[in-house]
Amino acid sequence: MIKDYQDIDDLVQGIKAILSDNRCSYSSEERELLVNCMLKLQETKDKKLEINLELILKVVEILATFFGLISS
Repeated sequence: MIKDYQDIDDLVQGIKAILSDNRCSYSSEERELLVNCMLKLQETKDKKLEINLELILKVVEILATFFGLISS
């Protein structure tokens, strides 16, 4: 079981920075992907849930979709 919530904090802060940066042009769908990713990470930390492979894969999938590395 992994419970390194500092890494989650870092990811959440990075996503918040992307969302708050007015210079970024992204669609409402992409914004929703980032918000969903951030909420999933925050929920894991707040509920002190285990950081498991399923969570990691979901976050990577969302971020890869946002950055255009995979299609949604």
